[in-house]
Amino acid sequence: YSRGAWAGVAVAIFVFAILQDRKLIGLMLAAMGFVLAFVPSISSRILFLFTPEFAEASARNGRSVRWEFAYQVLTEHPLTGMGPGGFGGAVAMNNRIIDGIDYFYMDNYYLKTAVETGWPGLIIFLLLVAALIWWGLRAVLATRRDPVSPLIKGIYAAMMGVLFHCYSENIFEVPYMNAYFWCFAALLFFA
Repeated sequence: YSRGAWAGVAVAIFVFAILQDRKLIGLMLAAMGFVLAFVPSISSRILFLFTPEFAEASARNGRSVRWEFAYQVLTEHPLTGMGPGGFGGAVAMNNRIIDGIDYFYMDNYYLKTAVETGWPGLIIFLLLVAALIWWGLRAVLATRRDPVSPLIKGIYAAMMGVLFHCYSENIFEVPYMNAYFWCFAALLFFA
C-alpha cells in the first residue's frame, strides 16, 4: 500500500488503457477523482507529497538524503561500484560487509544498481530494460488481432508499472517479484 505501489498501479492502468481502449483513460481519471474526493486516508497520503513537511522529512532522513548519499558513493566508485549486494538493499542490510557504513534500504532500484555495479552495470541493466520494453511492444503489436491480445497488453502494462515502481522501491529484491517479472518477460518474448 505504498505510494510508489499506487503510482506503479496507476502507470500500469494508464498503459493498459492506451493499448486497449483510450476511452478507459476517462474512466480511470474519474475513479481517481472519486477516490481523492471521497477517501480522505488516500487523498491526504497522496497530497502530503506536495507539502513542505514532506520535503523536510525526506531531506532529514528520507529518500532525498539517501539518494544524495548514494550518488556520492557512486562518484567514488564510478566504474566498478561497491559490488552486488554491497549497498542499499536486503543483502547489504543483512550482511554489513563493509565497516563504517550505516546500511539502509535505497528505495530506488536503478540507483542501487548503479552504486553496486557502477555506471557500466547500470547502463547494461537499462539496455536490458529498453530491450524488454521494445520486445514487449512488438508482442503487443504482433498479437493485436489475436484473442490473447488483452492478456499480452495486461502483462506489458503490469511490467511497465513494476519498472516505474522500481524508481521508489527495491522491487527486484523480493524473490517472487523478480521471478514473476522475468517469467512474464519471457512470455512476452515468446508471444
